[in-house]
Amino acid sequence: MHKKPDSRAFEGFTPDCICNGERRKQGESMIDKKEIWENIKYIAIGIIFAVALNKGMGLILHTDLPIVAVMSGSMVHDATTPYRHYQFLEENFNYSKEEIDSWQIKNGFRPGDVLIIKGIPQDELKVGDVIVFTYEVQPVPIIHRIIYIDEKGYPFTKGDHNPVMDPDCNLNQGTVCWKRTDIKGKAVLWVPWLGLPKLILFNIIAFLRGG
Repeated sequence: MHKKPDSRAFEGFTPDCICNGERRKQGESMIDKKEIWENIKYIAIGIIFAVALNKGMGLILHTDLPIVAVMSGSMVHDATTPYRHYQFLEENFNYSKEEIDSWQIKNGFRPGDVLIIKGIPQDELKVGDVIVFTYEVQPVPIIHRIIYIDEKGYPFTKGDHNPVMDPDCNLNQGTVCWKRTDIKGKAVLWVPWLGLPKLILFNIIAFLRGG
């Protein structure tokens, strides 16, 4: 009968298979860490590129908001367009359908679309232009259409999908009105769906916040 070997006989002995397994695990761990750092690097490069692009376009287009992703449905055209858009403008401002259809981005736009904005002096704006602006009570930029300019050159706006004009304090002196703080510029280019990732992220954050 063979004698059972003493455990001390195995001291300092490591089978090749164990060594290879450990090396493999160490190699996989190093690869995982490398992939993580590579991903972080690419994300950082993407953020830097986006910021640089935004700043560069802002300088060229003379606005601090050259790229805007559409986040609401206030400019959507659908089955309500005949009376919320055309009928409203015809009855209140006597615009013809042909005149309305001659305006820029005549078919509106949807959440997830992107607009390129160019800074322009207020006295060069005209009826039908789509502009980006802010109100005191609404810090998020609004993208609506100019539908009327008064004798002082002040533009009043409305979303094509909305049944009423924006409650601007220069139009409505009641208790509920918005005081415009800044016009960022006029839309000069429309790109469908390019802002969809931002819209999805925005909705996820709103959901997590319970909004």
